[in-house]
Amino acid sequence: MQKSASNELVGVGSSILARPWKFDQNASRKDLAAMFIIGELPFKFMELEVFRKFMSRIQPKFFIPSRNTLRED
Repeated sequence: MQKSASNELVGVGSSILARPWKFDQNASRKDLAAMFIIGELPFKFMELEVFRKFMSRIQPKFFIPSRNTLRED
């Protein structure tokens, strides 16, 4: 299944339903912080150009916080 910027595909049994999807900056920041904490990733990873490029490709609307902001989150 794939997601677009405006719809989320949801599997229900053998059916796939599309429902509206909206980007949420705050929820994404919380999820990013959880990923770094649970995965025990170093906060300096945030500054790698390859990481920033990847994030901007998968969600251009996501404002990538600094490593200090991530640490505070």
